[in-house]
Amino acid sequence: MERFAILVDSSADLTQQEYDAMHIDGFIPLSFSIDGKEYLSYPDERELTAGELYATLRNTKAVVGTSQPNPGRIEAAFREQLDQGRDVLYIAFSSGLSGTCPSAKLVAEELREQYPGRKLFVVDTLCACCGVAMLIEPVVKMREGGCSIEDARDWLEENKLRVCHWVVADDLGHLYRGGRLSAASAVVGTALGIKPIIEINNEGKLVVREKVRGKNNVYAGLAKHLKDCDSFDTIYITQADAMDDAKKLAEYIKKNYKVGEIRFSTIGPVIGCHTGPGTMALVYFGKRSAED
Repeated sequence: MERFAILVDSSADLTQQEYDAMHIDGFIPLSFSIDGKEYLSYPDERELTAGELYATLRNTKAVVGTSQPNPGRIEAAFREQLDQGRDVLYIAFSSGLSGTCPSAKLVAEELREQYPGRKLFVVDTLCACCGVAMLIEPVVKMREGGCSIEDARDWLEENKLRVCHWVVADDLGHLYRGGRLSAASAVVGTALGIKPIIEINNEGKLVVREKVRGKNNVYAGLAKHLKDCDSFDTIYITQADAMDDAKKLAEYIKKNYKVGEIRFSTIGPVIGCHTGPGTMALVYFGKRSAED
């Protein structure tokens, strides 16, 4: 069976080492801007590192943001694989947080007519950051085992809502200005010492679920959701220039739960523009809230 191509984008926050190790075939760089200057986000951070972005946000009043993805960039990535006679599976950023996936689906619809002998699937993960990466890794292993592209697509569709994201942001103003959180939700964070705990819901959108006061309660507030975890073999903590907090969260989890491996990752510039520095998230396979 001909091996199908797996494509990903910047939202997965893969390092270059992870990208290479999983033998991913194509990468769609998403863009972000600082004071009007656009950058593309790659695994090797060739244009600007996440650390440089967060330092800028902490030390200046720079205006940052992201823009709708360039359809031509998506099309070029698809064509590169299709022209080699390969089927394509694109594992995409949540449509609830970005226009990337809807744009990719439009491009894919046009290309299917031009490549009638090829299969081209776009999966809306309804996930972000290491949540996307958590879905990519099993699919890579499935492909190594000889599965079909349809089997891989179906597994993603069946399991994407098992990825749970619980997020706490240091400054909700970034999420509000980026349009990822409502003004009403952002106002919650203005009260002294109050930190909203946010979930990515079944529509792939950010929603405030609860409020806690103080750092210690942040750790407990995030960790308690592990009650819905399917497997404690591996859980993930991702952070935006907040590794000390991430390590303290890991220590709290280890003291209160029997976990196997805790993996740390960094929130990349594309998502980091909207979360801002100081953001931390706990991500694992489990059960998302039933609420909208």
